[in-house]
Amino acid sequence: EKRKRLRDESSQDDISMGEESSSDPLLPKRMLDSSGAAVKVAAPEPMQTSVGSGDPSIQHPGQDSLASLREPRSCVLRQRQERSALQKLLDYLLKGVEKRDPQQFFAWPVTDHIAPGYSQIIHHPMDFSTMKQKIDDNQYLTLNDFIEDFKLMCNNAMVYNHPETIYYKAAKKLLHVGVKMMSQDKLKPLRSVITYMVDISREELGFDLGYEEGVIGVKIEPEEEQEGGEDSQDILEVKQEVKRIIETNKPLSKFEAIPDDLTPEEILEQAQKAARSASEKLSLKRANSK
Repeated sequence: EKRKRLRDESSQDDISMGEESSSDPLLPKRMLDSSGAAVKVAAPEPMQTSVGSGDPSIQHPGQDSLASLREPRSCVLRQRQERSALQKLLDYLLKGVEKRDPQQFFAWPVTDHIAPGYSQIIHHPMDFSTMKQKIDDNQYLTLNDFIEDFKLMCNNAMVYNHPETIYYKAAKKLLHVGVKMMSQDKLKPLRSVITYMVDISREELGFDLGYEEGVIGVKIEPEEEQEGGEDSQDILEVKQEVKRIIETNKPLSKFEAIPDDLTPEEILEQAQKAARSASEKLSLKRANSK
């Protein structure tokens, strides 16, 4: 907005300033297009006069160059859209562990200038930026490859630093949290939230996501159309029975009553017995005890 305002003001003050814009790199191109009109309409030159820099190397680009700068952004977006499901999952996990490193101890590669003798002790360095680049280059073929690099990064910090340093403690804590975050028990529930996880193969994940598991631990696969016969009918009946058992054993929400087979008299007797037991325990306490 400031550049636009300066451009409008300068063009209103003196439109003949275009004659002095011989140093403008955009001007010769316009002179070739239209000989007389381009000399009078020189947008970048008034900006240079208003700012007072005098250095043509810091002039702001024109509309054509701005359009060319936007092209890589669209390419990057196109590449992100073409990313595989495994790359998307690894990006999600990488952002999660990066949040556990607020001091950014592991954000960038460690050099010998920062840590003397680091390259002599650590022969396989690793950091978050390198892991990010490997994700972009599709170098991780499985989830386990990504986890191994994460463990390598944390172990490197614990090998180089002494146990009493903040770097050692941060690496140990990050390793514990990260491995737990990327465990099978934590990733399986995400399949209902992260929709693209169903597109990741078992070989890439290292385990089977499954379909629907009930309280009895039976995995229900999608029903497939089968030809008629006694065997297919029996399989269908078994699946229906399993579904019925799972539905009847679903945990109750907080809005549902807990069913029981006790009569009101039995419930009252249980409550009175519990009250007497609590009263006896309270009577054993001393008067001024804590």
